[in-house]
Amino acid sequence: MPRFDGLLDRVISPVPLLAGVVVGFAACAWGGHTVGRTNIFRNFERFTAETDYRTNYQVGPNQVRALMRETARPDQIVVVVGGNSVLLGSGQGPDGVWTRALQAALGDRYKVINLALPGLCPQEFGTVAAEMLYRDGHHRMLVVTNTWLTPASPLGEPDGRPTTQWFFWDAYYHNRLLESPERETRLTLPLDQRADASAPGAKDQNRRDEMERQSQLDRWLNYRDLWNGFEYEYAVSVWCKPLAKTWYRARKTYPDSDPMRPPAPMSLLEALQPQVVPHLQSTAKALRPILRRPSGEAIPPSELGGTFPAESDLRNDFPAPMRERLIVVATRSHPHFINLLTPDERLTYDAMGPAMSAIYERAGVSVVEVGRGYGGDEYYDHVHLSVAGGRRMAEELAPILRRKAAQLGYLEEAQP
Repeated sequence: MPRFDGLLDRVISPVPLLAGVVVGFAACAWGGHTVGRTNIFRNFERFTAETDYRTNYQVGPNQVRALMRETARPDQIVVVVGGNSVLLGSGQGPDGVWTRALQAALGDRYKVINLALPGLCPQEFGTVAAEMLYRDGHHRMLVVTNTWLTPASPLGEPDGRPTTQWFFWDAYYHNRLLESPERETRLTLPLDQRADASAPGAKDQNRRDEMERQSQLDRWLNYRDLWNGFEYEYAVSVWCKPLAKTWYRARKTYPDSDPMRPPAPMSLLEALQPQVVPHLQSTAKALRPILRRPSGEAIPPSELGGTFPAESDLRNDFPAPMRERLIVVATRSHPHFINLLTPDERLTYDAMGPAMSAIYERAGVSVVEVGRGYGGDEYYDHVHLSVAGGRRMAEELAPILRRKAAQLGYLEEAQP
């Protein structure tokens, strides 16, 4: 009986089928390469819950790099803002976010790019992105990140915690970071010896190995950039609980829905009091013998003895060119809670900012204490700043950034 090969038979024969797979695979890799070098975040102000890890959107370093390169002019001094929800401007709304006030105060000579994300450590995400921009040759930059007012606490490991660890390793294997022998040594530590070993997933070797393999492959295949670009522009194919009934919508269709929160009412402060005050008391108790003499007198910051974890962490986490451009914001708690401390505890608390500044300076990093003298209307909870507090922080940081720019030789004129 004669055999009649149809179109389907010809298409699924081994050679055409294999050729189609190879061509399709190569096309996807090239598509990801193209998307990763295109800024898809038009009119960018900051990342939102719908465009960050909180809804399983793992924006890649290539996309952030493209965003920064398109957003900032070569002649501008770039101010990259990293850190956590305080510097993100959480609770200030899209119109009241503090980085708008900072940009207005600095003027067109500077370009402020807000890459902060909730819950991050100083060395995670935004500061990694800043290092990529420096590696690309844009050296006229300043980096602002933040942490809590805790001079004796460690910062964490160079690659961060599992929450956003993929970003560091993608940048690392894409060869976007600076060389740093101190960091390389720290990255080879066994997982159970890391400072963040108690964090969920931090000691899972299988997870870590899989993540590194993904980053190594993504250097050539660009699948993260391809899929992120598709999700942002067209649709999402994986259900995500925080997005609930609209999980399938393109990421770009979501507005910045962060509400502008009013100053913290007394009812909220009283509800937070059982958690916040004991924490402040235990911190003051632990730091009293370090920061004050037995007589109660504060030890001058220049006379603080010993070595603190933050000193080595800063050297491990940030290469030297980044440390000299880095400003760490340390935020004080709402004055309501500080006023509930005993006079002795308040003396210790007030000594923490100057001590932290001196300790970080040993590693060549500047610290700015924010919140000293702020009123209750400048906070909307125990640590986050209201719109008024954000504007005040911007007013305080603007001259500090100008002086830093002058010290680094970016400005010809002296700064007060």
